[in-house]
Amino acid sequence: MAPRTRLQTEAGKLKLLQLPDGCLEKIISLAAQGPWKERCRLAEVCRAFRALFDAQAYAGRPLHLNLNSLSWRLLDRKGRPAARRALLALLARVAPSVRDVRIRYQMDSSAGLSLEALLAPLSPHVQRLEVEDGLCAALLRTLGRGWPALQEVSLIGANLWIDFEAGELARLERQLASMPQLAAKIVHFEGSCQGMPEGDESFFRHFSNLRSLELEDWAVWDLPRDYGPLQAMAHLTRLTLNIVEELEPNMPSLLSLTQVSELSLLGCYRASRGLAQLSNLVQLDLQPGLVINENDDEEPEPEAGAAWKCRHLTELRWSGDLAFDAGDHPVNLPLLVSLEVDECYFPPDGFPLALCLTQLTSLRLVGGRCTRLPPGISQLQQLQVLAIDSCPLPAIPPCISCLTAVTNLQMANTQLKPHLPAWVLGLPIRKLWLSNNQLHNLLPARGGNAARKEEWLGRLTHVCMSSNALRELPKGLLEHGRSLVELDCAYNHQLQISAKTANAVAEMPCLRSLRLEKSYWLRLEDRWSQTSLRAVKRLQERRPDVQIDFQHHALPAGLRTAWFQLLGCVCLRLAMMHAGCDEKQLEPAQFAYIANDIYTAAEVEAETEAVMALIPDQLIPTFTSRHLLRCLWRLLPPPPPEMADGDHRATPVYNLASFLLQLSLTSLDCSNCPPSLLASSAVSASLAFFGRPHWPPALLRVFGYEEWQLAPCIAQLLDLQASQPLHYLRWHWVRILTDAAQAQPRCAAQWQRVLEAMESPSRLQLASGTA
Repeated sequence: MAPRTRLQTEAGKLKLLQLPDGCLEKIISLAAQGPWKERCRLAEVCRAFRALFDAQAYAGRPLHLNLNSLSWRLLDRKGRPAARRALLALLARVAPSVRDVRIRYQMDSSAGLSLEALLAPLSPHVQRLEVEDGLCAALLRTLGRGWPALQEVSLIGANLWIDFEAGELARLERQLASMPQLAAKIVHFEGSCQGMPEGDESFFRHFSNLRSLELEDWAVWDLPRDYGPLQAMAHLTRLTLNIVEELEPNMPSLLSLTQVSELSLLGCYRASRGLAQLSNLVQLDLQPGLVINENDDEEPEPEAGAAWKCRHLTELRWSGDLAFDAGDHPVNLPLLVSLEVDECYFPPDGFPLALCLTQLTSLRLVGGRCTRLPPGISQLQQLQVLAIDSCPLPAIPPCISCLTAVTNLQMANTQLKPHLPAWVLGLPIRKLWLSNNQLHNLLPARGGNAARKEEWLGRLTHVCMSSNALRELPKGLLEHGRSLVELDCAYNHQLQISAKTANAVAEMPCLRSLRLEKSYWLRLEDRWSQTSLRAVKRLQERRPDVQIDFQHHALPAGLRTAWFQLLGCVCLRLAMMHAGCDEKQLEPAQFAYIANDIYTAAEVEAETEAVMALIPDQLIPTFTSRHLLRCLWRLLPPPPPEMADGDHRATPVYNLASFLLQLSLTSLDCSNCPPSLLASSAVSASLAFFGRPHWPPALLRVFGYEEWQLAPCIAQLLDLQASQPLHYLRWHWVRILTDAAQAQPRCAAQWQRVLEAMESPSRLQLASGTA
């Protein structure tokens, strides 16, 4: 047989595009599960791949639509009709693959695109819809028309009694009542009850098929709630009440929900009595509030013993500054496998945890005054997850070494130093979290059984040592960490990477993520030496499969003293000091926690001292432009009768000046002006807009500004009003002031002028003699 040429051999090979469509769809669907960038590159290969990619673009993942962002982008485009057509064409192209849609907020009516038109391409395919802070009449109308595949609807962030007036809410309720098929598909509701008048709980009767309900309200101390409508929710299995109220009057209604399996009662007091009646309850989260007695003294809720009778519990979380103690109640939790105790402590004579809960597989102790572990913890032989976070333990108790089943150990913010004790080698740990401590190394450099160390290090898959005192990556881990997938050594500010270390990292076969970044307030030259930068660059070239995070963008010149988040935390701490807050609230570790432990407690303390050195011994109180606006307004002569209707701060002149002040926050030039000058200019411009004397003698006498001094600032405010779209800000102001205008019919003409000026950028026409 004659040998084949190269062209003949190539022609005989099966091309990718020659595969059957079903096979190609399977290949593309598998590739579509990867990162978005890789998926987009795949779609750019050819038209056939683009069509297949569109058909699988959102297979197995949700489509997120932020309607605020879409509105702004459409409004900022010059060719709005073309932009709307392109958006709808894109949605139509990927719609066949979309099964899960998550919508946030609402469309701006000025964008020229209705919600119904936007969602029309998706309506035949969507099975699950999640709406965050976007419940409105337009949404209900849209969902009531042609969504044949829709099975579930979730409503999140629904602040109905804040966002809607009474009349609007009544219309919305009637609309829901007229659409029973749609209401039956609403399975999750999460919202605020703030502002709900007594008796409006009946609104929830329309959600008879709810499976999950979360209600929040932290301002209802004296307003009783009626949870009777919840009794009609036969499918409700998850209930969260994040409400400050006494639940005792409503306990019969709540205890009738025997189908509930997950219950969270946060902030409620007298909330744990009778919970044993909930026979299907398996997950319980209790954060009891404080009982206020007639003498206004605070008494703690009865201790945790009331939860011990819920014998079907598998997960229990107890949170609050209280003793976690069973007291005289017998512990009857034979199925409990996960226990989390937040901001609590175990009394010295506490119940013997090991004798009662030997089946525990997860134990988490977070914060509070937990200075000792529960007695007998060493006997929890089935424990797999042990997390001790922000507990002031004097040292790691050796009793932990007896927990021979622990595979996930978390010891964060517990002042560990300089390394882990040697007995940790006896634990079969795979995931290790040691952030925000004072570790110089992972294990002792000398001593111990070398083979045992190698075996222990070889089991680790995830190690977090962020915010410690590392100077180099742990050598033993680099040599023997053959199973390590993720290594987090971020925010170790003395850490440097040598060429030898980079070579050792490159040889780790399973490593996929390496975090080495440092605080972004440091200059680039203060973070890494040139040797480290070269080593990391070579490592990135050798291991492109490893995601390496090692530096933030360098700060522009002259901005090093800003320190951004750290400076904000320090200023907050100093303000709280000046206000006389409790010492426990002022601890540096609290502010490191606020910043998500990007900074250590030592850095917070150092920066506090540095900022304090810049503050004069006697602080001079000052005022913002908003404060000064109120002062100016009180000094003004009474307005004409046609402009005086109700509260002096609810007038068109005052609100236009207030709006101009808020616009000034978007300009650095205006922010550099003294607050008194800004407030004076805003009031002067607003007065001139309505034809009133724009700088009365009373204001000149008190503030001392001449008209020529106000003119440049007034010009800047007018330029901002004429040039800045700021659609969401304008929409918010118009929405609020429309209600105020309806309450003042005598000022209707003036309110109309203000609303027209706020709706869109425009040049304000001032009376002659003004800027």
